[in-house]
Amino acid sequence: MQLSDKKQAELQNQGDVNWHTLNADTVLNLLGSSRSGLSNEESARRLEKYGSNELKEEEKVSPLKIIVEQFKQFLIIILLVATTISLFLGELTDAVVIFAIVIASAVLGFVQEYRASKAVEALKKLVTTTVTVIREGSENRIPSSQVVPGDLIQLTAGDKIT
Repeated sequence: MQLSDKKQAELQNQGDVNWHTLNADTVLNLLGSSRSGLSNEESARRLEKYGSNELKEEEKVSPLKIIVEQFKQFLIIILLVATTISLFLGELTDAVVIFAIVIASAVLGFVQEYRASKAVEALKKLVTTTVTVIREGSENRIPSSQVVPGDLIQLTAGDKIT
């Protein structure tokens, strides 16, 4: 089914197209693709236009923010209140011991969270997902970040879809 340019533009501009209700040829037509896939030149042009197929990185948390977050925990706040009460009651030894526990807990929490965030960053760099796409009539393995609108993706048993 060949759609008019006007109808094609209308459907592409709609944010609520029910793609799953359209037949394959209509979807290919709307996406400007074909059963033999995109050409390498067209995929490069679309990659430039739409950008890579990756989620935006979250803003990295600074070490200062991690340490401040340690002192926002409910139990830490209770211990700080207990330290203050101990000081007002003249129990200097108790106040120092409680405060030392608070500091030790905050340092331990900071170290664990900082190491965990660094480990996650390292794992993200190691893991690269590849996908099989059909371009110019042949199957090609490419990084998933290079998939563009209109690419035909070849799925096989065991493929991971994210």
